[in-house]
Amino acid sequence: MKKIILAVVMLAAVLTGCQTAEKAEDNGWAVKINDETVSREEFNIYLYETQKSFESLGGEDIWETDFDGRSAETVAKENTLSTLTFVKLTAERAENMEVETTEEDKQAAKAGAEEMYNSLTDTVREAIGADEQLYYDVMLENILYGKVYEATVKDYVVSDDDFEEYYKTYKSDLAEQYRRNVNDSEEINEETLKDYSRAVYEEHMKQIYFSKEYEKWANSAKIERNETVWNSLTLIR
Repeated sequence: MKKIILAVVMLAAVLTGCQTAEKAEDNGWAVKINDETVSREEFNIYLYETQKSFESLGGEDIWETDFDGRSAETVAKENTLSTLTFVKLTAERAENMEVETTEEDKQAAKAGAEEMYNSLTDTVREAIGADEQLYYDVMLENILYGKVYEATVKDYVVSDDDFEEYYKTYKSDLAEQYRRNVNDSEEINEETLKDYSRAVYEEHMKQIYFSKEYEKWANSAKIERNETVWNSLTLIR
């Protein structure tokens, strides 16, 4: 459950670019997405997950990297804003699509929030500043995002011809991926590899389809940054 937010962070990095935000006066919030304000503490929850994803890719030395004249910390904050925008705009679609969270979802969010909150050191918990209730709210919204995603792509069907072309082109890479991620202890038969490859291809194409739908929702979105709070946001140490 605690991997849900990180999964959304990674998916948002793939599907969205940096968000352009207007500047706003200091009203105590970090960013505003349409009419919803995001507190410093909520932003920090996502920032910490972004921070961990950066370090998993490049180690702690990644913070010394220059990204075309921008610091890694600046890029991490911008990516976090993209993730938050992605989640908030997707959650906004839930009512129109008649997608709701269930009691089971709420129990899962509660368990996930407790696990995630208790896994933090006292120092990190203090730096983030969020209580367990805010973690619950974030987890439940991420579950809602997942349900909107599934509802959006549920009727999407890939072309058999397109899959066959994909499989023929990337078969060796897919076999290596299967060995790395699923089973490297035995030889892969053709049927198993093809089933695995189709699942990978279908999920990839669904993500592309969802990103196009998301772009429609994002076109009219209004994103504001509270510069006073924004400039004070730093990596969680």
